[in-house]
Amino acid sequence: MGGGLPSWLSAQAIPPFLFSLPFVLFGPLTGSLADRVSKSRIIQVANFLEIVVMGVATLAFWLTDYGVLLGAVFLMGTQSAIFGPSKYGCIKEMVGSRELSRANALIQSSTMIAVLAGVFLGGIFRDQLGDRLWMAGVWYVSFATLGWLCSLRIEPLPAADPGRPVSWNPVSELMSHWRATEGQRHLVLSIIASSFFYLMSASFLIVIPTYGRWMGLSDTHTSVLTAMPGLGIIAGAGIAGRVSGDRIEGGLIPLGLLGMAASLLATSFAPVNIAWVSVCLLGM
Repeated sequence: MGGGLPSWLSAQAIPPFLFSLPFVLFGPLTGSLADRVSKSRIIQVANFLEIVVMGVATLAFWLTDYGVLLGAVFLMGTQSAIFGPSKYGCIKEMVGSRELSRANALIQSSTMIAVLAGVFLGGIFRDQLGDRLWMAGVWYVSFATLGWLCSLRIEPLPAADPGRPVSWNPVSELMSHWRATEGQRHLVLSIIASSFFYLMSASFLIVIPTYGRWMGLSDTHTSVLTAMPGLGIIAGAGIAGRVSGDRIEGGLIPLGLLGMAASLLATSFAPVNIAWVSVCLLGM
């Protein structure tokens, strides 16, 4: 690497970076499209694109080509950037303000259940298939196809703002969105807290596999460890939805951040105790 990052670190850091980059580049654009076009239609198109991306990932495993695999990761992030605004934006249109907190909790919990299943199956595939990871591609494409078929049953939603202009400049669009939060303290706090949350998520995507190797864990055991924060998210989403009830409870935001910080600090008390670290990750 010529004095740069160690190869093991760069190999782990590049995929999360490529997955996150489309959210920065295309997030404002896909957000405006979610208002200009029917959200249900965008969800259907995004789920079909997921089938294509999973096909590219399967091809990368078949060819054992790391460059193609990184391209698939970037495309996966792009598909998620298209899908995300419509996925979350349609909730209020479907259930209204009164049920918004509970619906958000349900969406967050079900999303994390799917993520946990993927993490767990990924570790098993890596242990059982070895260099034949292309065989896992059958599962990837099948799950993506199932998701697309389910999306076809979403009730058609009218476009929220058909006349909204679409900006291709992510910087100006981002600044415009930030100005729209002026005077909305809870919204600003939510943005800051969410950014911190995803910063920690990206960091632990790198840290936990490294910790697993340091402790001599198998890929399956490491994937179980990686799943602990996801289990905590499911529990936290359920609690938040119940506590919020019919309103949006902004006071949970600083409380949640405090809990994340305390849980992270607690990992330093017994870093070689896997059970303790698992509990801390769950709490985080």
